[in-house]
Amino acid sequence: ALRLPKVSATVSWWSVLVADLRLYSLEIDKPDMDIERDASGNFYVAGLLLDLKKESDGKAANWILSQEEIRITDGQLSWKDNLRQAPELVLSHVDAVLHNAGRRHQFALTATPPSTIAAPLDLRATFDHPYFSQRISDAARWTGTLYADLRDTDLAAWKTYIDFPFDLQQAKGSVRAWLAFDHARVADLTADVSLSDVAVQLRKDLAPLELTTANGRISVSEPLDAGPRNSALTFGTQGHAISLVDFSLQTRDGLVLPKTTLSERYVPAKKGVPEHTEVQAKLLDLQ
Repeated sequence: ALRLPKVSATVSWWSVLVADLRLYSLEIDKPDMDIERDASGNFYVAGLLLDLKKESDGKAANWILSQEEIRITDGQLSWKDNLRQAPELVLSHVDAVLHNAGRRHQFALTATPPSTIAAPLDLRATFDHPYFSQRISDAARWTGTLYADLRDTDLAAWKTYIDFPFDLQQAKGSVRAWLAFDHARVADLTADVSLSDVAVQLRKDLAPLELTTANGRISVSEPLDAGPRNSALTFGTQGHAISLVDFSLQTRDGLVLPKTTLSERYVPAKKGVPEHTEVQAKLLDLQ
């Protein structure tokens, strides 16, 4: 379940001051780890049961986020989902680095999935935890950004391993996305998409959408000061903004939306002021 051919560590002098093991660096070369979900929904990481129903004290995660640098080189990660009865997914050439400096944490990962699914993927994250936090691993209090770059991918092939919030029947292409979050709330999502042969049903009461191409930038955001912190997503109730930049598409029946830039902003009613919606477009073909 876990193989570690080579591990090296350099102890930091901070260990003396905090009376705990602190590492200047931890380097793991060519690790091979299995992650599995059994038919009952239990998760096993490196052969050890991960009880998601039991609240963790966060000590292990706190320790990881307290080390100056952890680096993984040329690893392999295998994911087997017996609950979905999906074929084993193997990510090879896994390179990852976690750099921690005070309350600032930076993470980067590149990995190569099977060529039939996608080209090598690139994930990055930067986040801060609050000052004087006793549990720095509490993700509900983090503020930061996520970046993902997925190229030459068959999005429908991922349905074998993950659930989409809509019925995606087929789609191929590349997606590059940035996500800003604050205390478990998504503040802004921006995605550059270049897709072809798209067939998707966004909602059960909507007709399927079939596109030959879709290209451009999509941005969705909501005000950070809306609603209490640590709340669930409030999208659609506390106000939002949506924009398309240099966006174009062509439907399978020949309808073409020329490259255009447009935006929509919704402001809910507040203190006697009625709700309102603003729409702006640089160029719009009404037909």
